[in-house]
Amino acid sequence: MKLRHRKQEGIPVLKLPPVRLHPVLTALRNHEFDRNGFKGEVVSLFSRDLPEKSVFRGMAVPSLRALGLMVGFEAELRLSSDGALVVTDCDQGSFRAMAAILVEIEREHGLDGPWRSRAAQREAIVNALCAVDSGAGRATAETRRRAQRWMAYLEHFRVFAAQASGLCVRQRLGALGLVSLQEFARRLLEAYRTAVPNCIGEVAVPVDQLRRDVGASFLSDGVFVTRRRFDMLLGRALARQLRSVDLHRSMGAGEQLFQWRGGAFEALSLRRDRDV
Repeated sequence: MKLRHRKQEGIPVLKLPPVRLHPVLTALRNHEFDRNGFKGEVVSLFSRDLPEKSVFRGMAVPSLRALGLMVGFEAELRLSSDGALVVTDCDQGSFRAMAAILVEIEREHGLDGPWRSRAAQREAIVNALCAVDSGAGRATAETRRRAQRWMAYLEHFRVFAAQASGLCVRQRLGALGLVSLQEFARRLLEAYRTAVPNCIGEVAVPVDQLRRDVGASFLSDGVFVTRRRFDMLLGRALARQLRSVDLHRSMGAGEQLFQWRGGAFEALSLRRDRDV
């Protein structure tokens, strides 16, 4: 099985301005599995002076991929589970979902070290981020630009607030909401049955579809279940055997696969002989 590897350390490359993220995600929601329609709506959001290739392939697509908000290639471009969560949350005037995902990326990429305390000068944080990204080497001008864009995302989505003095103060993010394993397993079964109604036997459903549907179910109750949180809960449910689950490996290239005990899985099926 071939995996598509993405950079999992250092500063993500984010050329899309953070203020444009919600409109671009909305455009993708409007045109899932319709690359030309998605591209046309994205290009319409920017000045006509900017080349189409620069806007779509240079800013929008790579930024959504770097944030894990889009999956698929060519004619199959669509929102990931996190992308669907963020666009729905932003529709309601909230930044909590995106803030939570940025903090997850921050930890995953080793970018949380510069925040040794809740407040620090912007320049000091940018310098520290550059040091993380470049390692023992010298930070380049491009590294510095990536650090500044990353800081712009953290500020826009209220992970920190900046003062006139340049002091950046981390904000206390609202609680994501409690999720019991039993409730997670119940909603997972509900999402699975909705995806394969009236089917005989065990039908494999893509994990990312279940992430998306379970996330939407919890969001309706004000609870945030991101992709990483879903995977953590699914792993715990499997370890405790709360459901009879069969995991299915990808037959080709895979994105955002579910990692479990050294394996990478694209889909799962639930046996219907047990209830939660």
